Amino acid sequence: MDLLILHRASQYLIAGLMYGCDTPGERCAVVSEIEFEWIRRFCPWIWERRSLSGDDRRAHEDVQRYLGTIFGR
Repeated sequence: MDLLILHRASQYLIAGLMYGCDTPGERCAVVSEIEFEWIRRFCPWIWERRSLSGDDRRAHEDVQRYLGTIFGR
């Protein structure tokens, strides 16, 4: 699927999803970096299984490393 960047800001972008649509922007998505709070709020099954506390929080300062430990990267 191709994306058409409609708006780019420092923390996110808005893209039109270009699949079978003639009109750009008919379907859109907001894309941003995943943060720990987003995981806790929208993926509670992940957070409940492997939440961060104490030493874990210091060991997993960035979200990508945290997700890598969960999904095996």
